[in-house]
Amino acid sequence: MEKENLNEPMNARGIIIDGIEYVTQNQAAQMAGVSLPTFRKKVKLFNIEKIQRSNRSLFRKQDILTAIENNWFAKWWV
Repeated sequence: MEKENLNEPMNARGIIIDGIEYVTQNQAAQMAGVSLPTFRKKVKLFNIEKIQRSNRSLFRKQDILTAIENNWFAKWWV
């Protein structure tokens, strides 16, 4: 049996609420390949919605994947 690569964006395991998959802030930042401060800044800049649940922020996994495809988390230097 092969080991799963959890560093790939598609393999991040999330929480399913009402049929929608959500990931935590740490998982989303890891999926995007950026640090937490950078992730928070980009979320605020691009108005990515979050859901506050008890002690954690949850983000729709599809929103994060779309942001990655749109290069919203791309580094500005080469």
